[in-house]
Amino acid sequence: ASCDLVRDLECQISSLKPLLDFKSKTAEDFSQTVAEKVEESEKMRQLLQEEKEKISNDNQDIQKVTNEAKLELDKVMPEYRLAVRAVERLEKKDVNEIKSFLHPPPLVGLVMECVCMLLGHKTDW
Repeated sequence: ASCDLVRDLECQISSLKPLLDFKSKTAEDFSQTVAEKVEESEKMRQLLQEEKEKISNDNQDIQKVTNEAKLELDKVMPEYRLAVRAVERLEKKDVNEIKSFLHPPPLVGLVMECVCMLLGHKTDW
């Protein structure tokens, strides 16, 4: 009777062996896929870290340039405000006087050329 039991168990084991082999192969394939995904995600993490560092450096550079530009702007703003007030005080007769010059004084000509350039007009008198 025990021989029959052993034979039955061996028969059951034999019939389950293909399923066990299939499950083992599936688990092995899944394990390989997980290992590949882990490696891929590690590479991606490294690339993201490098990009993060680059962006951080770029942000620092931008902040530095912004601060320098603000300092420069703060230096010239008083002169700009004076110029705006001077332009606001101009009257039509002042503009007509400048227009009437056949050959303006050199500084007047230079200023007018600069204004024309800024406004996108011809710079010849």
